[in-house]
Amino acid sequence: MKKLISFIIAAAVAATMSVPIYAEERNTADSKYSESVNDSLDILHALGLYDEYNEINLSADKEIKRGEFAKFVGRLFKVSENNDESKAYYYDVPKSNYAFGAVNALTDMGIFDGTGDRMFLPDTTMTQNEATVVLIRALGYDVYANENGGFPTGYVNTAARLKLTSGISADRNLNMGDMLIMFKNVLEVDLPRTDFSSIEYPLTRGNGDDTFIAEYYDAYFEDGMVTAADKTYIFGMSNTDDDETRIDNTTYSSAGIATGEFLGEKVEFIYKDDDSDKKILLWIKQKNKDNVLYLTEPENDFSFKKDAFEVEYFKKNDSSAKSAVLAQNVSVIYNGEVYAGSLSELFDNFL
Repeated sequence: MKKLISFIIAAAVAATMSVPIYAEERNTADSKYSESVNDSLDILHALGLYDEYNEINLSADKEIKRGEFAKFVGRLFKVSENNDESKAYYYDVPKSNYAFGAVNALTDMGIFDGTGDRMFLPDTTMTQNEATVVLIRALGYDVYANENGGFPTGYVNTAARLKLTSGISADRNLNMGDMLIMFKNVLEVDLPRTDFSSIEYPLTRGNGDDTFIAEYYDAYFEDGMVTAADKTYIFGMSNTDDDETRIDNTTYSSAGIATGEFLGEKVEFIYKDDDSDKKILLWIKQKNKDNVLYLTEPENDFSFKKDAFEVEYFKKNDSSAKSAVLAQNVSVIYNGEVYAGSLSELFDNFL
């Protein structure tokens, strides 16, 4: 069996140098942006959106036209397209136009509007500011934005507080990558709350049942530690079945999702409740990669300094030694199970 030591390093770890994660470790801003784009697409796929796009055919730099954006927003917000030809709002978006139904519906709702003289300009590239206005209106924050500076200041500031533009470069035309990241950000926004006499704008994200993803998709973002997967567990006893994963103390149905590789790790994930109150795992990703060190023989040579509680290791084909000082409460996963013995003895087995 391939021997794997995975150190789940506590936040208090002091490393003599940054700990590399995986051979394909990413350090550049471009690669981090690409990872964010792909994560956003994966999350939207998990919700049943935009399956026609994938990491292979996705062009993150492709600029998005106004008509295209209307179609994308309509699907995200589950808007029923309005194909009533008697409601053709714009001369340049007739019923024969691919975006007619979405543009009509979003105009009906006051979410999208034209450029004057009954023109919509469906083939003109969206700007990020225009996209921000549309999303803020769709989320129900437009009154707040108008009361706090209007366009553009009020909308830009509202978007910043909601973190709608987090992870993208500002002040440019909207491209596919930025749009997907913005859509992922939309999912975590807490929606305005209304009663008979007032409306409350929480301007927060991910605070419970009022998030966009909960309201529109009956799904929730969470994080925790994977404590059982593939009938392997790391704490106590587990009664998980095939295609089930336990995160902290909660069991999720995870058919079709490989979760064994996350055993013992902190993860962020999305789940939904089905009609029988069973929790269904939709998406999962490792969290805090910098707190995890993978050592696999024969890909690494390594040793352990007991007095310093420090591991020294070499990456394959790299003569430079790297080291990390471990926290005293470090968790160690060895061959898929929690290791409770002496670290010195564990490393001695490989000498």
